[in-house]
Amino acid sequence: MKLACSYNHHFYTGRLFPNKEVRFLELGFRAYNKIFSQDNPPHYLKDLNLSLHISRSPITESLQNQTTFIEEKLSNIRSDERVVSIGFHLCGERDTNIGQFGFSSHYSGTPERERNAIGFIRRVQESTQKEVWLENANFYSSSAPELIANWRSFNRIVEKSKAKSIIDISHLIIDCENNGIESSMAIGFINWSAVTELHLSGIIEGKDGTLHDGHGSKVHPRVWEILEQLLKAKLIDTSIIYNIEHSDENWAEQKDAYNDDFHKLKVLLNKSFIEGEKSKQATLYATGYLKKLLIQEVENIEEIACFFNMTRAELLEEWTTYISQSQKRLALSLDDMDSVIASKSIHFIDSFSNFVEAKQL
Repeated sequence: MKLACSYNHHFYTGRLFPNKEVRFLELGFRAYNKIFSQDNPPHYLKDLNLSLHISRSPITESLQNQTTFIEEKLSNIRSDERVVSIGFHLCGERDTNIGQFGFSSHYSGTPERERNAIGFIRRVQESTQKEVWLENANFYSSSAPELIANWRSFNRIVEKSKAKSIIDISHLIIDCENNGIESSMAIGFINWSAVTELHLSGIIEGKDGTLHDGHGSKVHPRVWEILEQLLKAKLIDTSIIYNIEHSDENWAEQKDAYNDDFHKLKVLLNKSFIEGEKSKQATLYATGYLKKLLIQEVENIEEIACFFNMTRAELLEEWTTYISQSQKRLALSLDDMDSVIASKSIHFIDSFSNFVEAKQL
């Protein structure tokens, strides 16, 4: 397993330390420039791989804006071997919607924004020689159709730019439930073969019932539930990175709670998910229904059982054993068989008749 954490200010003050299992640190420009650009991080951060994570970028803006950003903000990243990737929120133009208030702008897919994002990612890849990872960052889509359209747009950008994707499970839940749809709907639109990292965090509920991101709260139970479903379905590659985003300063006062989420994650990742027991019982279910059909069709089945000094249940059980040992496939209907399958089959009533005749010999 590969465990990661988001940078917390108190890693620098010494009031909080990364969980001892963490080998990967995700951080923004401020922490990188303050701690790592001078190559003098605290000893407990020295051996961590880094991912520069950028919430607000010109990813959907003009070529001029993108070029300026790459030259001014990313020019020194190429030579830093500790930085293995650069992650970007898929956001709208930085001065639109909630971006006007300093947040990561809502992304609404259009052909132009897709082209701009694809071009930006390619230029960052070429300029820095680093992998680029793209994260779903929307919380407040206008409708369920817009939400789904944006996921399709996200997939096209990842595919055409040859980026990898970060799936923030909390973001996914928040955006879906704020629009009154099940999170599982969005999961079905994700290209899991392109996913390299999962983000896990808290979710908080506002006074009006709206859900919001919560990096100061424990990983939400719904996030754990979805992660377990993904693991059961084996949608997640074994090389994926799991990042618990406990970046708010309050964690310095809640160290046990901080580490408890990492413990829960490790327990879940080490859990064995056995195959569904129902699949092993399929033959039992099929023969049970077959017996029911035969009872409906053979009116004197009780008399036949009595003739052989057996209960009805014993007679039917012996018949199903007879079927298993025969060379013929059972047919419930003659109407749907072509000549190929008909040559290998026998109608279930005829099978029972043959069984009764053979039993009298």
